[in-house]
Order: sequence, then structure tokens, then C-alpha cells
Amino acid sequence: MTDHIKSLILKHLREDLTPAEQAELEDWLNRSEENRSLLRYLESPEQVASAMEKMERMREEAVWQRLQTRTVIQKTAAPATSRIHRIRLIRRWPYPAAAAVLLVIAGIYLFHRPSMEKIPSPSGIPATADNIPPGRNKATLTLAGGRQIILDSAQDGALLQQDSIKIVKLGNGRLAYTAQSSSSPATHNLSYNTLSTPRGGQYQLDLPDGTKVWLNSASSITYPVAFTGHRRMVSVTGEAYFEIAKDKARPFLVKVTAPPDNARGTTKDMDIEVLGTHFNVNAYQDESTVRTTLLEGSIRVSNNSGTRPPALLTAGQQAQVDAGGKIQVLSHVDLEETMAWKNGFFQFNRASLDQVMRQLSRWYDMDIVYEKNIPEMKFGGKMQRDLYLKDMLDILEKTDVHFRIDGRKIIVMP
Repeated sequence: MTDHIKSLILKHLREDLTPAEQAELEDWLNRSEENRSLLRYLESPEQVASAMEKMERMREEAVWQRLQTRTVIQKTAAPATSRIHRIRLIRRWPYPAAAAVLLVIAGIYLFHRPSMEKIPSPSGIPATADNIPPGRNKATLTLAGGRQIILDSAQDGALLQQDSIKIVKLGNGRLAYTAQSSSSPATHNLSYNTLSTPRGGQYQLDLPDGTKVWLNSASSITYPVAFTGHRRMVSVTGEAYFEIAKDKARPFLVKVTAPPDNARGTTKDMDIEVLGTHFNVNAYQDESTVRTTLLEGSIRVSNNSGTRPPALLTAGQQAQVDAGGKIQVLSHVDLEETMAWKNGFFQFNRASLDQVMRQLSRWYDMDIVYEKNIPEMKFGGKMQRDLYLKDMLDILEKTDVHFRIDGRKIIVMP
């Protein structure tokens, strides 16, 4: 493997390839199954974690000094009822260190290649804060007949064809629907698919009209394989970001539902009608409201029951719908905080500990348990989502809260 190919693989892992570089890498992958196997191995978070651990053991003190410059929490003044903990931005590993990691894990792969099938599955390793990786591109595609395709283990390329639409798995966690003919399928034969992410997963979707959708953890979107008629309609749970393809003749409608949870037993829902715009939807069952935040264009928001007047949003506003159907519009929303998850960050602006831990629960696929007498506090700041759980908890433990891991549980202690 040449240094140039190593550089291309590194950029692929960082999702930073140009179109020309992507073509070069695909050409290299198509030369042999061995090359494709190597890339699949390198994409495994468990192997990256193993390489990182080996590097840190060899230069523990140097790495600690580097972390000290990247990982700082500052306590600032706050009202008497709570304390705000400011978190400074954590940056990615610099290029030389990342290249060294790539060399290490490639060497591990090439050395062990004859007996790869005998390597134990990471699922058999007891969960600790040291070996729990961040979320990654994981999703399940459910077809109209109920057949399911696990996308993170499926080969890249065309998966199948439904009606006149080809379904293709692209690189970097994307699924695309492309029309194969100019004729549209009959409405009564239209098939619906569902793309869903688990906790600890995320995925991107290109709908047949060119609309782009990003799904956060524990989310789903149901949509037709082709849009027919006078409007385009999809339904969403969890969190998703939309960039709607403009089509004035066919408005785009998003039906949003947060299923009832055991604690509240109520369903929160929202309808969003757009012509062409960018917006984010948050509809998790453990949040008190369903929220949509507009970044560009305009949207009309209503509750599904139609019991309240709809609200028209302009860029920078957020609509919230509670379990009673009440619609509240907020102006001057922190758009950077709203979009942090899509851009690879955790970002908090006076967030409570419970709000922070709910995000960690979804991204690391962990349950949260609180002991008594946890102090009330607020968090502010920005961190990258590619941290292992141990690094994340180490940062939070610089405040007045502590953690321990019990299987798939994070126990929060005073």
C-alpha cells in the first residue's frame, strides 16, 4: 500500500475526500477483494480503538500533554440555583497522529490477515468506558414487504430496484434513490420504505426528488420510493435535518411524531409544510416537546389534530409543540447548537445535566441511571462527537458530577 493510498484512506475515514480523490480510492478498491477487505477492517471502530490504545501505551505522557491542551473545562459564574460549566472545543487528532494510527491498524490487519475469521467479535467484550466507541453510520432499510437490509454490513452499490427507482448504497453512510425512467409508477402501486437508525447510529438519505435527509441516532423516516400526485409527504420520528428540493408545484409535507414514553404516556406530533427550505426536526419521545428549527426559507407548522392555528416560521425561528398540541414560536434560536449533531459535535447552551445525558445515551447506546443528591448544574460549550465514552466522561467529571459504568448503563453520582 503506497503512502498516497494511505492518505486517501485516511481522508475517507475523516469523510474529507474530493470527488477526484474518491474516484482514485474506488479504483484502488476495485482492483482486488483484498483491498476492499482492508478498508472494511480499517472502518471498524473497534480496530481504531485498539490502535489508539497501543499508541497511548507507547507515549502516554505525550498524549496526556496533548489532551491537556485540547480538553479544558472552565467554571463560570452562575445563578445561585445552578452552576454553568463551560466546555472548550475539542479538536480532531492532528494529521500526523491520525496517519500514525492508520499505519498501526493497517499493520495489524496485514499481520493477522490469514486468520481474520478467528478474531473474536467485539460484542463479546465487557462494556467499559474505555472501549465504548462513539456512534457511527448504522441503519436498517425496511422495504414495503417487510424485508430488512442492514446497511452498515451491506456492500456499496446498487441494492435493488423498486418500481422504476434504483436504490443505491453510496459510500460514507448514504442511501440514494434514483429514477431509471421518465415514467412515474401508478399511485396505487406505490411502495413505501423506512430508513431507521439505532441508538449509536446515523445515516444520510437522498430521496427520489433530490431532497437530502440526515438522520440522527434512534430516528426513522418513512417515504415513498417515488413521489406522485400534487404533494410529497414523508413521516419522521427522532431527529432529522432536511434540505428540500424545490418544486413549487408539489409542496413537501413532513409528518412528525414523538411516540409516547412510559413516563408521560402522551404523543406529541407536528405537521410541517414547505416548498423549498432547510430545517431540523427533533421529535424524541423523552423530550418534552417536538421542535422544528428553520435555517432557510419558510415553513408552516401545525399540530396533526388541527386544534390550534398553524404558525408560519421564518429563518432563525423554532416552533415547539407540546403534548397538548400547543404551538410556541421562539425567535433568535442558537442555530449552531441545533445543527451541531449533523456537523459532528455536541454543543450545549445552558443545558441541564439531564439534557446532556440524554444526548450521550442516544449516541453511545447507553442507559442513564441517577443516584440521589445530584447537584443542579448547567453546561455550555462544544465537543466533537468522535470521542470515546471514556474521554467524554473524563471531561464531564471535571465538574461536580461523577460516573461509573455498569454494563450498558452510565450511573451518575454526586
